[in-house]
Formats: sequence, C-alpha cells, structure tokens
Amino acid sequence: MITSLHLNNFRCFRNFSLDQTARITLIGGKNNVGKTTFLESIFLLFAYNNPDIFVKINILRKNLLTSFSPDITWEHLFYNKDVSKDVGIEVYNDGKHVKIALQREDTIAFTSTFVPVNQDLRMPINWYPLKIIYTYGEKQYIGHCFPLQNGMTINWEITPQNNMLPIVRYIGIGSDVPENLAVQFGHVVKSGQKQQIIDVLKLLDPELEDISTVAEDIPRLYIQKGTKPLLPLSVMGNGISRLMQILCSILEYPGGIVLIDEVEVGFHHTFFPHLWKTIGFLAKKMNVQVFATTHSYECVQDAVSSLPDKEEFCYIRLNKEGDDVIPYIFPDDVLQYSFEQNIEIR
Repeated sequence: MITSLHLNNFRCFRNFSLDQTARITLIGGKNNVGKTTFLESIFLLFAYNNPDIFVKINILRKNLLTSFSPDITWEHLFYNKDVSKDVGIEVYNDGKHVKIALQREDTIAFTSTFVPVNQDLRMPINWYPLKIIYTYGEKQYIGHCFPLQNGMTINWEITPQNNMLPIVRYIGIGSDVPENLAVQFGHVVKSGQKQQIIDVLKLLDPELEDISTVAEDIPRLYIQKGTKPLLPLSVMGNGISRLMQILCSILEYPGGIVLIDEVEVGFHHTFFPHLWKTIGFLAKKMNVQVFATTHSYECVQDAVSSLPDKEEFCYIRLNKEGDDVIPYIFPDDVLQYSFEQNIEIR
C-alpha cells in the first residue's frame, strides 16, 4: 500500500510532499489545484512499462493525439513545460521505494537502438528521446521513449520485471468503454463474485435481476429486469455504468490500486452512504487501495459517517499557495468539528 507520495516538476506540482495516506484516501480542493494530476502521477508511476502510457495520459484529459511530437505528447507533463528540469514521482509502497524520473535526452544515438522501416516509423519534426529512470528498491532500470509518426516505442537497457508492482486502474469521467467493462465483468464472474455486484447495483435499481454479456460486433453488458427485454448497461444511466466500473476494478485485481476522478459523478447524494460502505468493504476484502477526488461536501460527510474503520480513511485538501500545492490532512475529529460548524473543507 502507498504510504507517501512526492512529486517534483510534474504538471502543476513544482515540489510536493504527502507523508500520510490510507486504504481509502479522498482528495478535495478547488478547480485546477491538481486533484486529477495527483491521480495521474500514481497512474504514470505504476503503469510505466506500457509503451502507450503517454497516449493514455493524454486520453485521460480527452486529448486525442494526432501527432506524437514531444511538444504534444509529454512536454505538458513538465512543470511550466520546462524540460530542462526532470520530472520526479516517488512513493513508498509496502515499504519499498519506487520512483520514476523523466528527462530530456539529447545525446543518445537513435539509429543505434531503433531503425525506422516505413513511413509510420519515421521521426516527427523536432523529436528527441525521453529518458526514463525507474527505481524499485535497490534496482534501477533505464529506458528511452521514442516518438514516431504513428505512435511511440520504449527501449529498455534492462527490461523491468513483470508483475513487480500492483495493477493500477484509473476511472475517469466517461471512461467506461463497453467492451473493456465486459471483459472486466467476465473476470469477476470467473472469480465467483457476480452476485456481489448484482446486490450492490440493486441499491440503485431495485428492479435489476441479472447482468449478462452479449457478444455482437463487440461484447456488451446487458441488464435483465423481470420479463422485460434485455437493456444495454450503457443506456441505464451514468450511475449504473460508473458503479459497475468501480466494483469491477476493485474486485478484478486483489492487492491493486484504484484511482477514481470525481467519485460523486453519476450518483444522487442519497446513494453516497451505500457507495462508501461498499467501497470500504470491498477495498478491505480485496486488499485494494483507493484514491478518489471529489467536489462534493455531502460526499465527504458520508465517507466519514459511513466508513466503519476510520483508521483506514484519510481526507486531504489541496491548496495552492504561491507556486506550490500544499496538502492539508484532516483527522477524523477535525472533520467532525468542521461538519458541525459548517466550515468549508472542500
């Protein structure tokens, strides 16, 4: 489990340190203070070995890449787009030091490591390799990411071991892709936990009886309500789809990390107690760590009142102070007092 996070020159974080987290960490703060960036830093750190990681980071921001030049693909990850200063993301995870450093590399001979063989594999204009230095405990891995005309590739001097880190899942707003969700649900069904998902979804829609996968042009999830015709999950409203994605992400990978941006989206505030009880129960059962952001006062209140184990919950508000983002950690007693006095804590 992640117990601390330190960021240097990553997007809006010039120098940021957080030395307290929990199994369920809820993050608040004003717009553009860095809540989503906080989640993205963890996603980038734990999904480092995916050649498409920079594409995925852009997709999280709804930025569809039409060019893979460094200016568009990764320079916005650097504080003020200053690529002369390294990006650093580091955590302690289960007692091990894990760090990634990104830096501009101008000296490597590209042709010595990769030879373009067609038009799509040519270099874009103004290209340069991005050096990746990855530290896991005592071991260090060095690689280079090369932008191409039609994608990217990462070449490692020594290939990092597979499965040395937990699986990380990022749930953004509108990030549920029907075929991906169907695959996730299939894994949950194989693990024998289908009924658990149905029982929770019934809290949103009491008429729901069953969920099944139908393979047409792509696999899709369908909802069964009594004798009514099957309905695609996607037409049942944002709440059902988003809850399904959260549940599957927690149940699919024991020991993993789930990142949820704006956790309240799609849910009426009366459902928040059920949401937090479910997240708390499943996260502990599956040994999953959850980081979520919110703008909702009610969402924070219900997290505090509904999660049974207060020691496994942490609320953090991010504040912008000058050029730095500062985390303020609210202990349970301070949160309770803030609610009683109607003090703004978002």
